[in-house]
Amino acid sequence: KVEPVCDGVLAQRLRGQRALVVGGTDGIGRATALALARGGASVAVAGRSRDKAAAALAALQAAAVRPSEQGFHAFAADLLTVEGCLGFTRQVRASGLGFDLVVLTVGMWPDRDQ
Repeated sequence: KVEPVCDGVLAQRLRGQRALVVGGTDGIGRATALALARGGASVAVAGRSRDKAAAALAALQAAAVRPSEQGFHAFAADLLTVEGCLGFTRQVRASGLGFDLVVLTVGMWPDRDQ
């Protein structure tokens, strides 16, 4: 298990920032989201699985260093399809959330035109 480290300088820069971590429900994305939360940022994550999104949300809330100042949100969306990407953008717009930082930890190489 790897524990993300956040030094004081980084924590000062993250405090009050709003971050979106696409692919933030698992692996490197989840570790990044947790590091941001431990640094004082409000964090939203996006991933394919609703269950993983809910688990990531609970982990973010537990990692908060200033729970009264931080907010957390989770989106479930399959970003491997055009429809999923469009649905995700609709979810983000409907949430009314804005972001100072966006971290993309997902990628795909389409095998056909969509």
